[in-house]
Amino acid sequence: MPFNGLAPYTLAKNRPVTPSTWTRPGDWITITDDPNKVQWLVSDQGSATVGILTTFTRTSGSQNILIDWGDSTTDTISTTTSTTTNHTFTTGGTPSAEGYNTWVVTLTFTGSGVSVLTGASVGPPSTLNGVTPLLGSLAPTLEVYFGDSIASGITSFANYFNGTGNPANNNKLLKYVKFPATSAATTFQNCFNGSTGLARVVMPTSMSNATNFNQAFINCVNLETLDISGASTSATDLSQMCSACTNLTSVKFPATLNSVTTIASAFSSCASLTNITLPSLNACTAWSSAFANCRSLLWCRITSFATSGTIVLTSAWSGCTSMQWCWWPATVTPGLAWTTTTMFSTCYALQSFTFPENWNGTTFSFLNCYGLTNVNFPTTSMSNLSSFSFSGCSNLQEISLPTTTAATISLASAFNSCTALSSVTIPSGWTITDLSSTFASCTSLGSVTLPNGAQNSITTFSSTFSGCTNLETVVMPTSTTSCATWGSAFATCSSLKSVTLPDLGAQGSISNISMFSGCSSLQSATFLGAWGTVAGGGGIGNTMFGTCASLKSVTLPSGTAIVNGSSVFNGCTALQSVTLPTTQATTPPTSLTSMFAACPALTTINNIGTGLGPVGATASLVNATTFMTGGTAQVTSLSFPQRFSKLELQGTATNRSNLAVVRLTQTGQAATQWTGTSPQISVAYTNMSTAALVQLFTDMTSMATGSTVTSKTIDITSATGAAGLTASDRLIVTSKGWTITG
Repeated sequence: MPFNGLAPYTLAKNRPVTPSTWTRPGDWITITDDPNKVQWLVSDQGSATVGILTTFTRTSGSQNILIDWGDSTTDTISTTTSTTTNHTFTTGGTPSAEGYNTWVVTLTFTGSGVSVLTGASVGPPSTLNGVTPLLGSLAPTLEVYFGDSIASGITSFANYFNGTGNPANNNKLLKYVKFPATSAATTFQNCFNGSTGLARVVMPTSMSNATNFNQAFINCVNLETLDISGASTSATDLSQMCSACTNLTSVKFPATLNSVTTIASAFSSCASLTNITLPSLNACTAWSSAFANCRSLLWCRITSFATSGTIVLTSAWSGCTSMQWCWWPATVTPGLAWTTTTMFSTCYALQSFTFPENWNGTTFSFLNCYGLTNVNFPTTSMSNLSSFSFSGCSNLQEISLPTTTAATISLASAFNSCTALSSVTIPSGWTITDLSSTFASCTSLGSVTLPNGAQNSITTFSSTFSGCTNLETVVMPTSTTSCATWGSAFATCSSLKSVTLPDLGAQGSISNISMFSGCSSLQSATFLGAWGTVAGGGGIGNTMFGTCASLKSVTLPSGTAIVNGSSVFNGCTALQSVTLPTTQATTPPTSLTSMFAACPALTTINNIGTGLGPVGATASLVNATTFMTGGTAQVTSLSFPQRFSKLELQGTATNRSNLAVVRLTQTGQAATQWTGTSPQISVAYTNMSTAALVQLFTDMTSMATGSTVTSKTIDITSATGAAGLTASDRLIVTSKGWTITG
């Protein structure tokens, strides 16, 4: 299906979003940033009591902290270690149209000497009337202004405004924070984690000591922009930094981030982010889900990757449903290991991609990249590539694959549902292990060339070409001696006319259910060698050629057994002759039900004596329900040496069978034979003469071992010679306990 018509892209959850913009309420108190003050705009939302947690270092003199509460009251804090000062607002305050009152709380130093502020945060009181506030109680802070001078010595902003754990720091109402221009802080880890109301933050322009930004802004769903360019080269950890910041539209980085080792999930689910250019990240190896589900992202540019280690890009851009371009550097360091599973999964709009030179990953995925038309591989070796997937890339029209891969490569679902793909050549040097669903539902695919030689590492052809309705030409390997699974390999390939099948060697049980089912144009299938061994019971399976309406003749290779003959040729309306294997199998088919049903042109079945399983008095029974029915009118003579539980060869009242002779030549018939439901034998509406019916009766009894076969039925209704049978003729079988119908 063309990209523009794809239903998934029209789903609301996959559309780009429109970010919101916060406007500072006009009735909030005006605050002028002052380098020597920390200022908070607080409210009486939730509680009119607040607590300020402070720490500072007195380097000289007698300086203390002075807190002006904005209601004509103050507190002086002389304790330098961590202490909380509570205050209850009872008077004053500036009302807001939203129904709460506001105050500006100011922290400064007072007295002579020098002091360095190392911590100052506002939240609900640590205790209120002797009781610790419940988790989730609202912190009253609306805005924070850290003065450039007074706050520059704060060494950590970890968990400062964390809205998820400590009730004293539950800042769901916080809208704006301005940090000091120069900051000594080493970490911003979890700084705003869960501050869901935060709209704007002014980061330090110089924060050369800051290393850790892990979860710094995670779940800040209203944050609009972010500038961390002041981090210089110090930052090491950006993991989950802005994860789920759904309103974030842009991020400004420093010139390099060469100390960063991880950006895993850094921007995952940033649904408003439209483009991003990352600076050099020469040490970053962890990229998992870095931009996953950024559904408004239109393009992404990577300046550089790490120069050593294993670079993990698992789901890095998965779910970026609007992303059209993703640029990587032109070259990467040779010899790097890459993990790229689901890297671009569901990037619906991605149009093309170029792998850099020296890229040598083991796997990659463009799953459901509906808009993808072209992928360029490096000209250098890809000797580590072991699997890949373009599954669901419905606009991919052609692909030129690298000539060198790992020692073995899996192509499972590699091109599944690439509905615009017209032809594929798998390079001759590849050694393939798995072809399950590789080209399934590639409805435009006209030709496929697989390596034309021994591919004995392949273990499965399950549904390889299933649904390739335009497939006309397939070049197959000459041998696949490890492949026993062929179910639906060519099912509904309605344009395929001929195929040459490889030698399977000494296989045991082979599954080829519906292998060519629905191949309405198939005229010939050539086997290059045995399909399994008669000793191992491997070979032809049920519905293998079902409804192949153009198939005229088939020769099954010697040494092959029929594992399950059920509907193998059912509906092959043009089939004229079948040559069964010449080597006697030691294990009987599990079923011969409808094996030749609805084959009106069939005239010849060769090698029934060997092809339908073992013979002899001790051989297991074979079920041949509706073995040849529905107007299979051209076969005139059949002779079976096998032992049956049920054998149906009838025509119909409107479509009689031309079958004139049926012989049962088994060497011994025990009482346990003919155990199927009645009638156990049916030759109704056939052209069997009276003499032919008498011969069949004689065959049914003359080979008996002495045990009487009782309560069994043979149906001869409207057989040509039925009316001419005498009582003594009928007595041949009725004396042995049989009932004759007709």
